[in-house]
Amino acid sequence: MECDQNCEPGYEYHVVPTQCCGRCVQKKCIVSVPPNITHVLESGDTWAPVQLPCVRFECVQIGNQFVTVETKIICPPFNPEECIQGTESLAPDGCCQVCVKKDQPCRVLPPPKPWR
Repeated sequence: MECDQNCEPGYEYHVVPTQCCGRCVQKKCIVSVPPNITHVLESGDTWAPVQLPCVRFECVQIGNQFVTVETKIICPPFNPEECIQGTESLAPDGCCQVCVKKDQPCRVLPPPKPWR
């Protein structure tokens, strides 16, 4: 008998000594997001899809199970009228809008001291 040893992404073929053919065993997390994008994560890895900047996926291994944990960032309320004009931008993570507030003007800080 010929055994199919091709497994889906995130799975590995394992021989089962008491059976003729082995089986595919999950070894990683599989995340699917629109439009038709599949991403494979190692245990402990985190992924933030470009098309969903406010969502993070983390792969957690619990025993022999691989669980994908989805975290959604909730942005604080944003009112452009509270901003100094021209300072509106996206946060570095690309999720929330930020700005320099009118009641919090910019100030110059000294450079941080190097660690010794």
